[in-house]
Amino acid sequence: LYAVNDVDSVTLYLSGTEGVFDPSGELFVNDENFVGIYEQLLSENEAESAGGFWMIMTYPDEFDPTSFKYENAIQFDNGTGLVYRDLKPASDLSAPNLYYNIQDTVQEIGQFATERNRVSWISHLSYFGDPEGEENTDQLSKIWVARLGTGVSVATGAEVEFRVYDSVNHSVDFEAVGFDKEQVNSKHVVEDLWDGYIDVELTPTQQGEVFTLEEGDVVENVQTPFNAQGGLSITSQSTGTAKVVHVQRQFNNVRVYVKIEDGTTWNKINNLALARLRRIRINEPNRIIGVINDYDNDVAVGTLRVGKLAVFHAESDFPVVNSPVLIEEEYYLYNEDVTPGIEREANPPFKLNRDYSQVYNIVYDEHGVPVTGYEQEGAVAVYRRRVNGTYELVNILVSEYRGSNRRFGNKVRIAQFDNFYTLLIGSEGASGELAPGSIEIYRHGVRSTDQFTGPHNSINSYARNDIVVYRDSYYKALHSVPMDIDINNRSYWENISWYRGKDKNYRGEFSLDYDYAQNSVVAYQGKLYRAMTNVVANAGFNENVWTPLSTKIDYLGYLPNLTCNAFYDEEVFNPLEGISQFSYSFDVSDNGEVLIVTSRQAGPDSALENKIVVYRLDGEKYLVDQVISPIDIDDISTPEMQQYLANIDRSALVRALDSIGAGPWATTMSMNPTGTHFAVGLPTKDSNKAIQGTVYVFTFEPNKGKFIFSQILRSPNNEEVEKFGSSMYFGDDNLVIASLNGDQKIPVTFDASLERETTFDNKFTTFNNIIIDTGAVYVYEHLNDKMVYAEQFRYDLASRDFGNVVVAHSNHIYLGMPSQIADDSSSAGTIADFRKSPGTFAWKQKRSQVIPVDVNRINGAMLYNKRKNRVIAYVDYIDAVQGKIAGPAEQEITYKTGFDPAVYNA
Repeated sequence: LYAVNDVDSVTLYLSGTEGVFDPSGELFVNDENFVGIYEQLLSENEAESAGGFWMIMTYPDEFDPTSFKYENAIQFDNGTGLVYRDLKPASDLSAPNLYYNIQDTVQEIGQFATERNRVSWISHLSYFGDPEGEENTDQLSKIWVARLGTGVSVATGAEVEFRVYDSVNHSVDFEAVGFDKEQVNSKHVVEDLWDGYIDVELTPTQQGEVFTLEEGDVVENVQTPFNAQGGLSITSQSTGTAKVVHVQRQFNNVRVYVKIEDGTTWNKINNLALARLRRIRINEPNRIIGVINDYDNDVAVGTLRVGKLAVFHAESDFPVVNSPVLIEEEYYLYNEDVTPGIEREANPPFKLNRDYSQVYNIVYDEHGVPVTGYEQEGAVAVYRRRVNGTYELVNILVSEYRGSNRRFGNKVRIAQFDNFYTLLIGSEGASGELAPGSIEIYRHGVRSTDQFTGPHNSINSYARNDIVVYRDSYYKALHSVPMDIDINNRSYWENISWYRGKDKNYRGEFSLDYDYAQNSVVAYQGKLYRAMTNVVANAGFNENVWTPLSTKIDYLGYLPNLTCNAFYDEEVFNPLEGISQFSYSFDVSDNGEVLIVTSRQAGPDSALENKIVVYRLDGEKYLVDQVISPIDIDDISTPEMQQYLANIDRSALVRALDSIGAGPWATTMSMNPTGTHFAVGLPTKDSNKAIQGTVYVFTFEPNKGKFIFSQILRSPNNEEVEKFGSSMYFGDDNLVIASLNGDQKIPVTFDASLERETTFDNKFTTFNNIIIDTGAVYVYEHLNDKMVYAEQFRYDLASRDFGNVVVAHSNHIYLGMPSQIADDSSSAGTIADFRKSPGTFAWKQKRSQVIPVDVNRINGAMLYNKRKNRVIAYVDYIDAVQGKIAGPAEQEITYKTGFDPAVYNA
């Protein structure tokens, strides 16, 4: 009768069945075509007790279900006008929940001519007037009321859901009457119940004064009939008294909201000639205060069918409008509760369970439920760049491991190789071994081995596992996709954008409690295995069904690995002293193959020390490749330091030795795009001066397969407390290093506005304006396997934080100053863009040394006749630069030195 498809499962609603279906089994079409394994959602007894399902026909022709075309899009069945009050088992004797629709009473009343019979009426109580009868002003109120019928009973203090029916076919103009739709259509507390309102025109006394009304006053109607001659009777009567609960007044026109006193009706007498309102106060004479001009329309305090006014309070005052009333609209109120159902067996998610759909990231959106108690947990927003240069929000990623103070996203790095992206998101964590922080890994895009077919085109058909791109998001075909299928149809397309790095088929430790689908990966006895077919629960581990994994998958999706699992017998960075803070600083090569991370842990003396952990990508998994500790360079006896000292000249040796000393290790780091070099900053290290800062450069040595220490860099300005290395960026051909407290030298010019500037001593003497502690930025260029100082940037408008953020890309260097105040004195933050012509450098090669012949490897020289195969003569050779002179002269020399031994006194 009806079918609902969801990805690769379907729910069937049946009618006219013959025979009995088993609770579960195999489903065939015409006993031939196998459909799949089915399971009944309701047993035969349950279906009979429930009485079946409603089928709401939403197709144009109610007799022809094929007249509605779904066109492979998400559809919603709308049960227009269908309302069910409460559904309870026959054994549940509790009172049904409240549901009341004002249209029920409207239909009972039918057509009416007077306001006292109007039941569909909503109004707020803000108005233009003055309770004292003086100057009219806006009288704002938070109170709003809604008329109910007598057929519903609602208690004061009850919480109810209130809704005004509003749809495309029937639109309600809430704004025109001063209401907010979201404010009205929500849960409210019934603050009070009033009987209605009375409109009265105050009658002045002979002195021109009027008697007013206040909340708490008691009023009664005074009705005078016609006499036999058509005049006023000399007798009057009252049919009702009421207590005033709210007053609205505009000059002499007053509307009072009242609660009727018990035993009174406020009915209109026959042959009514005059209706007036009397005020009754204790210790004061009763006063006739005014006239009720039209009793049927001015007295609306309920009838046999028109009930009370439910009083609600809004969070803010309503605005004053011309008419604050909604009339003859459909509105309803109800309450609901959640009754626990019958317990059923656990229904855990797994690949064969069609009640669940696997997701590969957790995104924040408007459909989510706020979780209280999490503070500073963090989130990462992903944007796509449009063709016109603007940016559009794609989604907001939330960590799978949510918690307070994780600060997910405090550092982010993206690596791109062709059309494949690796997103590394750092979480600072709350510090300590229980929350040391982490780096969570996300993937995006396609590799060269994927079935990538390019941009999505709805007029094309696609095969299973084809991947397309649509608005910078990637989608994978779950099975064959015919033409004209929308890309958002989850039955055909799976969004694989920005997915967690953890392998989607990994299911953890093997368990007998779960079914496993083909290609599921499990851990068993310290190894990883892949299922070659579907495996049912309670089946033991069978090596004929499970095959060892031949490739390295990522079974975590984050770093560091603190799970005590090492399925590839890999080295795991989990020091005995415990990690206090991971991902303190990190960077990655452009292709995502090499990752460097600063990890902070407590040393043997409980003092915190940093280590650099180098990870390399092996298959899909980042594995520990190298761990670099501060001692590796600060100890002269280490092989790294010995090699460095052996390759520098004597003039640099003293400076190198002076650099050895204590300092926080790897505060900042930056890796070059190819992953062959990285720089380590120690901005608070005591170098030539206190807290001057130092930068160490490491180079990958292919023969050793490791990074080795290769160079020390210090600030060219040689300032105290400069913090050289506070931020860095290793570009393609340069290394940009910032000093947080560096000084800038701004040249002072004279007569610069004239055609010829004034200079001194042929420009030998210059004058500079030194701006203290604004920040300084230096550029180093790659020259002969070394980083060589090239230039210092200058930004005349800088006041502080110059170089706080550094990014180098191609021939551009971007410097961020978050605290820089703009010209308007109100905007904070500036980015300076420095650029150069592509392919230009500060250093140019003029000439290079020709590597001399190694004379120590020459045993002799001779003239040889190849035709006669004999030596003609032995000859001498000379290389004066390397100290090899002619043999006869060599024989006469007793001593030779590589320097001039003479001592000169002038």
